[in-house]
Amino acid sequence: MTVQETKNAFGQFIDEFTTARVQNVNFWINEGIEAFVKMRLTPEMEAATKSGFQVNQRVRDDLANIIKLDFTGTYADGIITRPEDCYELLPHSIRLGDVASSDTYVINARARTWGWFNANIKNAFTKPQFLEGRLIYIEDKTGFRIYPIRPYLYVRLSYVEIWAPFSDDQVIVLHQKTHTEIVRLAAAKYLTSVNNYVAAKNLLSQNAIE
Repeated sequence: MTVQETKNAFGQFIDEFTTARVQNVNFWINEGIEAFVKMRLTPEMEAATKSGFQVNQRVRDDLANIIKLDFTGTYADGIITRPEDCYELLPHSIRLGDVASSDTYVINARARTWGWFNANIKNAFTKPQFLEGRLIYIEDKTGFRIYPIRPYLYVRLSYVEIWAPFSDDQVIVLHQKTHTEIVRLAAAKYLTSVNNYVAAKNLLSQNAIE
């Protein structure tokens, strides 16, 4: 969709349920984009935390235009610096090159929280399992903290990039087939803001069907 086609589609979805005129269409389209990205990532975050599986192909397809895969990160003293253009790390995408018995091998780091880390540190019977294959990372303001700390040969990670906001000069940066779903999300968010919950639910159900 072009910028104007996107705005027209948004207006058509709104017109199905209300005669109110939206003053700032760009704002609501951007709300829809962010909601779409979060909806794609959140189930994957939960699944990856429980199972350690990589992000599925649907996420890679839908977010293809804003995913950076196997980026070589900067690592020092147990911390991977957060890339400046990183919006959200893809779950379990951190891979570190290590050395053991003169052979180079790769360890995949698993996501953990400070709650998990502190609970294990304080428990006299259960300590964090810093074993081969159980490397962990915890996100904080400085970046991604790696445990255990070792002089890794390299660090690679994959993440969703910060995207250029939708504007009169910038179309939606995501894959073409996602545009309609995003515009419905944007319209549903607007309708929710004016307390038209039934209409918002109707639009969201259309996305679910497709």
